Amino acid sequence: MFTSKDRISLRIRLAKLKDLDEIERLSQEAIVSSIPKRKLWLKEYTQKARAKEYEDLKHTYPLMRDKVKVLVAELKGEIIGYLVLMLGVKDSSTGYPHAWIFDLFVKEEYRRKGVAKKLLKIAEDIAARSGYRYIGLTVTSENTPAVNLYTKLGYLEERKVMVKELIGGDEDGETSQGETQS
Repeated sequence: MFTSKDRISLRIRLAKLKDLDEIERLSQEAIVSSIPKRKLWLKEYTQKARAKEYEDLKHTYPLMRDKVKVLVAELKGEIIGYLVLMLGVKDSSTGYPHAWIFDLFVKEEYRRKGVAKKLLKIAEDIAARSGYRYIGLTVTSENTPAVNLYTKLGYLEERKVMVKELIGGDEDGETSQGETQS
């Protein structure tokens, strides 16, 4: 149980390299809530892709600390949540650089306790102090609690990503020409 005393001892800090293994493990837990229900068959594929992203992060994190900030929410020495912030990401439409929340996760038993809100506030502060005017993120439309949180904190819907399933597409993510699908 998360008590008011726990709120006081909740600590948000920059991740250390040794934290990234635990963050990767938690990201595997998080990925299920990021996949629309109609695409749950992609769970294993997505988990492999996420593991690769975090493996790459482990190798580049020490070199990219000016552009990638990984925050951890820690309670009594346990990582209960994290946020990965990328700085200087160019907007795909305007080309304008902004801050981007690549990943955010809080363990289920600590949700709706203000942990994600604290992580987001610190990420926003880092982005603003770094000179960025905008911060963005993507969220699965079906993740209503997250959508509600972001809306409550002032995030606005700017674009919609629309997809259509094509009959005959390969389930392994490879086209018949061997090119990776986007």
